[in-house]
Amino acid sequence: MFRRTLPLANLVACLFFVWLREPADPWYLQEVDQARQRGAMFDVDDIWGTLACRTLNNWGPIHGGEAIGVAVLEVLNLPSLVLTGLVGVIAESFGAARNTSACRWSWLLAGVFMMLASAQWWIIGHAIDRRGGQVNIHPVWRAYAAAPCGAVPVAAGVQLYWTIAEGGPIGGTALLTSAVVFAYFIGLPLLPVSLVFEKAGWCDWRYYVPTGTGAGLMTAFAFTGGSEATWDAYLVCALSGMACAIVFSIVLRYRDRLRPVSR
Repeated sequence: MFRRTLPLANLVACLFFVWLREPADPWYLQEVDQARQRGAMFDVDDIWGTLACRTLNNWGPIHGGEAIGVAVLEVLNLPSLVLTGLVGVIAESFGAARNTSACRWSWLLAGVFMMLASAQWWIIGHAIDRRGGQVNIHPVWRAYAAAPCGAVPVAAGVQLYWTIAEGGPIGGTALLTSAVVFAYFIGLPLLPVSLVFEKAGWCDWRYYVPTGTGAGLMTAFAFTGGSEATWDAYLVCALSGMACAIVFSIVLRYRDRLRPVSR
């Protein structure tokens, strides 16, 4: 069942992306074509790729960011996106892209992506079907998957504060998506620590929250170099680490309720 429904659901989501996203600006496509004919690259800071003649935008807050739905779709299909990019780089190194326009080339890459993504979700669905529709995931991994959601309200509050302070309209979702992605990368090294806590029986917010807060402070120090002028970065990172650790603790606390029920 899942081996059929998951690839189909992903295909429908990608078709919605093509339907809702406006095609790339003709000026951008023309510049890409001209650069390709010279054997060069045309780089725009807020665009990191093009599929089906639609641009995939940078997630950085400085550049405006990507829509939250597209960002989620990119994360779920990240292995397929990486492989598609690798195929594109290899093909372009042999000059294959010069034989067609940038828009047509992006459609060819979109076809490659859909084949890889369908295979990715078929493999995942096949693995779920073999287990009778159940996914047995270690509670720590489930908590890690949910923990970055804690960074969302902190990032939303910061974005709202900046909007009020600067007197401008609320920006896109760049800060929110960046906060979640950063939380995943920052939290990854903490997984071994949480497993040690598990073995020691320290499965409580009293251990996880200070650890998350400390990780947030260390992250702020790494990004700012210890500058005192950026005290707000320490506050935001500490609050984000604390919020992520709270979500992590809640998921572990109710692990029995979240465990799939066997039939």
